[in-house]
Amino acid sequence: MTKKQTKRIITISGEPKSGKTTIFRIMQKQLHGFVHRDLFEIFEKKSGLSRKNDPDEFYRANRRIRRAEGGDYFLKRLLLEERNSPQDLIIENVVTPDEMTYLLKTQRDILVSLCIFVDTPLALRYESAMEARDIDRNMHLETYRIMFDKQYGGTMPYENNIKLMRGCADIIIPRKTPNGEQMQDFEQFICNTYMPKIKLLLDIPAEVLQG
Repeated sequence: MTKKQTKRIITISGEPKSGKTTIFRIMQKQLHGFVHRDLFEIFEKKSGLSRKNDPDEFYRANRRIRRAEGGDYFLKRLLLEERNSPQDLIIENVVTPDEMTYLLKTQRDILVSLCIFVDTPLALRYESAMEARDIDRNMHLETYRIMFDKQYGGTMPYENNIKLMRGCADIIIPRKTPNGEQMQDFEQFICNTYMPKIKLLLDIPAEVLQG
């Protein structure tokens, strides 16, 4: 007898400081029954390394494991842990195309998988990192780009990685208008433009979607 498909999974991916957490918080408020899981938090617990205290070693170790075990290693581990749970998931920090394509394969206990990519220009991400004091005030834009080229590239060169992830996404959310201007109210833009689309693609009953 085939196991009934019940689980819905949303993955949120994008470059550092792109707005992934903002989108997650909106979903957390508006969607009932979805549990948040962060692939980087899973790695922190298993490795004992900290993104905040030792980011260089954290990302190096993360990439070593992905290269040895496969780019979808952490996602597979997570889904294995969740295999007996009926809970719907929002998975943050999906950072390789391998993880996104893995979800495109038919999984017996997955009813719907929805991959979201947040497309944010480098200059805006750099500005957000400065405002959050995640980087040194004296760090130049090009240094910031190179830092994440080394740390966040997954199992392949950074630009190739990002290009393939955009190609795998079901929804690409821009942080700038078609005219190249920054969104004045990104959260309202998500609520008005993308939450109805997400509801439709996930086929969530109206009473589950709040707001």
